[in-house]
Amino acid sequence: MNQVPSPKQATDGRKTLLFCQDCDYQAAPTGRWIVHEKTDCSVYECPRCGATVTIRDRMD
Repeated sequence: MNQVPSPKQATDGRKTLLFCQDCDYQAAPTGRWIVHEKTDCSVYECPRCGATVTIRDRMD
């Protein structure tokens, strides 16, 4: 019989990765990224090439 996993079970195995488009570096958001905390956002830079990978609004 097929069982549908609960929402918690469905997300437990999921992994989030950020990718640098310039040099193909990849890591979890909590990885070695260089993060510049601004007043309203966080800017993630690649530790290999320095490219800006993403800018995330702060949820404080």
